[in-house]
Amino acid sequence: MVGTAVGAVAGSASSLLAPLINWKTEKKRLEVEVKNAKELADHQHKLDVERVNQEAAAAAIAAKRDLVASWRQGVADALRDFLDATEKADDRNSRGLGWELKPAPVVGTPWFETLRPYLDDKQAEVYNSFILPSEVIVTEMLAKRLSAEVTRIARDWKV
Repeated sequence: MVGTAVGAVAGSASSLLAPLINWKTEKKRLEVEVKNAKELADHQHKLDVERVNQEAAAAAIAAKRDLVASWRQGVADALRDFLDATEKADDRNSRGLGWELKPAPVVGTPWFETLRPYLDDKQAEVYNSFILPSEVIVTEMLAKRLSAEVTRIARDWKV
């Protein structure tokens, strides 16, 4: 009879403790799942941030390359305008018409105004030729100087 009572108490205790044990086990499992999900989300976020930063860096380099290309094209166009105007002036002078044609100044053009802030204002020649004047006409000598500045900027930017 004692065995029956002990068996009944043990059976009742185990039937009462089983749900508690299952609940604690399930609680631990859910805590681990939540922790794993949070770590996975944090890792994914870190990868997303790195990807966005890489895309931004690539876009910045592409924008700098576009600027350098537009500056080089602007220098070439300004030099061509100067040479065309010089050729036309020489032609007019040789025919005795005697007045000089001037090429258009580059101040105010988009390519020059985007270049101007990056020019080396500590170099006297650059400052006096391009930053200080309100009118800049690109001659052969100034085209070489501007081209050298564009090359310096491109090297500094590593583009």
